[in-house]
Amino acid sequence: MGAPTHEIELKFGVPAERLDALRRALTRGTVHSERLRAEYFDTEGESLAAAAISLRLRREGGRWVQTAKVATADPARRIEDNAELPAGRRVAMPALDLARHAASPAGKALREALAGAEPATLVRRFTVDVRRSTRMLRHQGARIELALDQGGVVAGGAEEAVCELELELKTGSEAALYGLADRWLAAHGLWLAAESKAQRGTRLARGEPVAAALRARAPQLDGVDAPEKLVRLVFRACLEQIVANAGALAAGNGGDEHVHQLRVGVRRLRSALRELGALVTGVDPAWEAALRAAFGELGAHRDQAIVLPRWADEIAAAGAPPIAPAGAAPKARTPQAIVREVPFQRALLGLAAFCSGPLPPADSAGGDGGDSGGDPRRLLAARLERLHRRIGRDAKKFATLSSEDQHRVRKRLKRLRYLSEFAAPLFGRKAVKHYLDAMGDAQDALGTLNDERIAEAAYREQALRQPQAWFGAGWLAGRQPASIETCARALRRVGRAARFWSRRLG
Repeated sequence: MGAPTHEIELKFGVPAERLDALRRALTRGTVHSERLRAEYFDTEGESLAAAAISLRLRREGGRWVQTAKVATADPARRIEDNAELPAGRRVAMPALDLARHAASPAGKALREALAGAEPATLVRRFTVDVRRSTRMLRHQGARIELALDQGGVVAGGAEEAVCELELELKTGSEAALYGLADRWLAAHGLWLAAESKAQRGTRLARGEPVAAALRARAPQLDGVDAPEKLVRLVFRACLEQIVANAGALAAGNGGDEHVHQLRVGVRRLRSALRELGALVTGVDPAWEAALRAAFGELGAHRDQAIVLPRWADEIAAAGAPPIAPAGAAPKARTPQAIVREVPFQRALLGLAAFCSGPLPPADSAGGDGGDSGGDPRRLLAARLERLHRRIGRDAKKFATLSSEDQHRVRKRLKRLRYLSEFAAPLFGRKAVKHYLDAMGDAQDALGTLNDERIAEAAYREQALRQPQAWFGAGWLAGRQPASIETCARALRRVGRAARFWSRRLG
């Protein structure tokens, strides 16, 4: 039985137009190629998938290897246990035997996931069949295996192509792994891929041709006792949503909801960078610049897909003369092209490296924690209090602010919302929910006002070509005074809301 290990690996999608160049780069050294055919097992109720565990029997050349993998909080790190079967079993697929992992951490996770179930309940769920080309590289003192997999995942009558590059750290530092990954990403236009082969197979077995858009999840902050841990776990939670949705779009499998959830994830991460980034060292300003550029471009697609159709029906019902669809801006790039942009992907990779790296000494943090003494809850409370008071001041003068300043209030309210969501595990989810509920009307009102202005600008532009569009522009402009007053009232209610952080800290 193989010794239990932690697999540290990064996975990237490969654009079809860059595949030949990547192959040539790979073959500049010694390359080993072999066919890998794996059968994956789970219960009918997907007990293993629910526990983020994969269990497979894989034929590697003339041998069979049984492997159990367990995901961890770090997407690049998995618990892995490999059991190589006796050499005599070269043809027929051997029987699955969970006892092969009994002494390993992966085996413990298997037992917990299958508690009360018999091994016989495990069934073959899907097959992964790829041709793998591997090359070992040395980089900054580390040994890193590059593996190009091409083939497919098959579940029932469904099949999905696989073309991905994996970089696995064999020995050395994780910093070296991320450094080499950055070089190959930039050279070949790769993108971070969140969905493993096991996850793809499970999805196909369910009859789901495309991964659903991933919504935001709260950071796991159990045991957080230092600002550095807080920041990295918050960043990691934001990255999870971003990488999953960007990966689907980059592969050509995402839709409008993936664009929407990606923008939510980017906005959350930018909020975290702004509100928490100064607490640590090592935050690269280029990350924010790349995130901001992608967010802006994706916003144009959101406007075309969601904002303008929302108002078109209401404007027509108000008696507007018909107009031809405006269509997409001729120079607009697709969401796929936007998320494949190298600066954007390098920012995601850099942030992933930041979240995975060793924590700096306590006295090296960027730290503007003031009198909080480095207590994560007090650090969060200080920032929440500052934003909350600013919203209260904004509410009193909202109607007199310029449209640009009113938009800044909306962004400030979103930062307050996201920072509250980040803080929920430390302050109690119920108390935070009450506060967020009090914020809901203001979020909706400010969002409506923002969408009215976006749509009005679009109708004004269209009126230069179709004068009948002036009806819509005027109708939208006429709504905004009432919308502004609604925003002001809702913001005043936020200012009066009970602050969950002050009750818990005294």
